[in-house]
Amino acid sequence: MVEKFGGRYLVVGGRAETVEGSYQVVFPVLIQFPTMEDARRWYDSEDYRELKHLRLTTTVGNAVFMAGV
Repeated sequence: MVEKFGGRYLVVGGRAETVEGSYQVVFPVLIQFPTMEDARRWYDSEDYRELKHLRLTTTVGNAVFMAGV
């Protein structure tokens, strides 16, 4: 489903080490999209709606959209 919107997974799970600050990563997932608009289209899509609802009602986490250089 991520690929349908131009995205690709860069990180799914694995070891994470906080070297500055207090944020503790439990299960990292990093998805890259060509543009912020593509990321938003995926996140707000009908395709992702059910999975997003399931994820939000069964887990505690953080999600951030970031624009890169």
